Amino acid sequence: MAGVSNGNALKDWSIRLSKWFWGKRSFGWIAVALNILLGVIVTLLFTDPSTLPRLPIGRAFQNPLIIVIIFIGRTPLTGGWVMVER
Repeated sequence: MAGVSNGNALKDWSIRLSKWFWGKRSFGWIAVALNILLGVIVTLLFTDPSTLPRLPIGRAFQNPLIIVIIFIGRTPLTGGWVMVER
């Protein structure tokens, strides 16, 4: 056949779309980090300081090493190890 079959066109289109999304993955991580940062800032601004230690975010500030260990331990489970191997 002279032209591209319909199945190959769909495959080529999906590959181009996947490569485009792969190139935008840093934007996704930035959006996640910004969301977490804004959540922490809003929590600190609108929470009564006397109740902060009883909240989960207060416990995170009291035990930062545990939080760091949890995040490092979860990184391989979320596919973060793929970026390290590049």
